[in-house]
Amino acid sequence: MNLNKVKIKRDIIIEITFLSAVFVLYALWAVLIPFGDCPDEPFRYKIPDYIYQFGKLPKGDDPYIMDESWGLSYGFTPILSYIFSGIFMKITSIFTSAEEWLQLSARMVSVIFSTGTAFFVLRIGKRIFKGIYSWFFCFLVMLLPQFIFISSYVNCDAISIFATSWIIYAIIMGNDKKWDLKSCIFLGAGIGVCLLSYYNAYGVILMAAVFCFVSVLINKEIDRKVQFIFIRVLWVFLAAFVVAGWWFIRSYIIYDGDLLGLEASRKCAEINAIDSFKPHNRQTPQNMGYTLKYMLIDMKWIKYSINSFIGRFGWFTIMIPNISYLVIEGIITIGLIGNLFYKKVRKIYNLEQKVLFNITMIGIIIITVAISIYYSYCNDFQPQGRYCLPMWIPLAILVTMGIGGVIKLFPKKIQISLLLAICVIYFVVTIGTTFVTIIPTYYS
Repeated sequence: MNLNKVKIKRDIIIEITFLSAVFVLYALWAVLIPFGDCPDEPFRYKIPDYIYQFGKLPKGDDPYIMDESWGLSYGFTPILSYIFSGIFMKITSIFTSAEEWLQLSARMVSVIFSTGTAFFVLRIGKRIFKGIYSWFFCFLVMLLPQFIFISSYVNCDAISIFATSWIIYAIIMGNDKKWDLKSCIFLGAGIGVCLLSYYNAYGVILMAAVFCFVSVLINKEIDRKVQFIFIRVLWVFLAAFVVAGWWFIRSYIIYDGDLLGLEASRKCAEINAIDSFKPHNRQTPQNMGYTLKYMLIDMKWIKYSINSFIGRFGWFTIMIPNISYLVIEGIITIGLIGNLFYKKVRKIYNLEQKVLFNITMIGIIIITVAISIYYSYCNDFQPQGRYCLPMWIPLAILVTMGIGGVIKLFPKKIQISLLLAICVIYFVVTIGTTFVTIIPTYYS
């Protein structure tokens, strides 16, 4: 018993150390990167600044937060992350009103959400992987250069990945606990946060629903399945509604029945944008007559999206060394191929409903990529990997499984050493980004 207590205490210390380390890393980038040298940050910052200045939520067409060229704002879509930023700014103003400190406090919300993601990733890793593979999974997710970047400035990407990690952990635990009341409420709360994050993360909600329904239907220990599902769906819905319902009710009221605010945003842009940026004039691959294949390959959507998924900073202009791209692409590719060695993969993968869970993860990946492709093709050509980041945790799960499958092909006596070598290489490449790219770019 005492040995168990010592082990538990040791594990807690290790986890706290890990969470503290990633918090410091993300906060360091938030300090190092000049304000505004991140995608749309000055535009996004207008919303928390409005909340800080006036103590209320803005309408999407409020001139204070609108962009003069585009004729719209980020205020039409969920702004939970910006609400927290505004609160942090208000707290900071008690001690100082210096603009740089207010901006940094707004950024700290992304730092905290990504640290929260690390907390759930630790839980997910320990639940589904054996031994050191759980830590490999954690390092893989939390140290991706692009993930570190979105953890350091004002955006909604950090909260969307946080919500994704929450939901994935919730469906794992819900399945283990046969969907008791507590696990249903926990899942519903995670869905509520996801609804208030970013629309490109909504694929995880759909696939979580698929996982939940099927896991109940195939569970022989659950009787009266229709009644069981109805009650659980009700609890999940109520929890999600408590967290997120207010926002959509508000949108329905102030935007004349537009729950999502998308149509209101489009109308606002038609009225206020400069001619070339009005929705009906905006040049997209679709209205220019290009095929989807042409956009993906000839316009290099695939190349740019993969490139910026791994790491591309500033306003899409600051890149990491080529060797870093090759190393990370190599690890991901080998990991995905490694899933072909299914019998070997099973030795490091410990989870009920493995096939169903894997299908769920693949579904999240496909839907997230499809949303990004649709947006670039039909709305605005934006081959930015950050739009695909909500799929990073599911992808990292598959990569970790595959890496385990490949390593299990080698003699047992060198397997751990081989995995540690991969961890060290990845760690050097990703952490080195701070010293090789960020610091030289801004402080040379």
